[in-house]
Amino acid sequence: MAARMTPFSRYFNLFSQNTPILHCLKAYKPGLKTRVCAVAFSYEVRSERLEEIAKSPSGWVPPLNPPPSLPFEIKRSRTNNLPVYVDKKRGGSLVLTVIRNIKGDLNELVRFLKENLGEEVHFQTNEITSQVKIKGYHKEAVVRLLKEHGF
Repeated sequence: MAARMTPFSRYFNLFSQNTPILHCLKAYKPGLKTRVCAVAFSYEVRSERLEEIAKSPSGWVPPLNPPPSLPFEIKRSRTNNLPVYVDKKRGGSLVLTVIRNIKGDLNELVRFLKENLGEEVHFQTNEITSQVKIKGYHKEAVVRLLKEHGF
């Protein structure tokens, strides 16, 4: 029988057969559910992209064309900036970094950010508004990561 299509099945075809991808799809059988385990995406930064960022006096660089083939996409704002904002609550004692305009897998974006910002950082995802909130001031680090990876 054919394998059951899941929301993550389209991401398995993004890579060639030589790339190691960790997944475990069960073939569809009555009574068994299809499950998806960890999918390993490679987040490599190209040296050309780092040179392009270093050459820019203001640090602004256009998004890569074509966009990176990752399970999430972050659209830029109308002014062509990355949608990373800082919210201050409780009279300024609580600082949140907010990423907006996210399309795709929010949990994979959180995993990507945890790898780069550290495991001790607290994340909150809102799938209805497509936002990720990070506790603390991490705007420069998040913008730098997103620029390096082509957003």
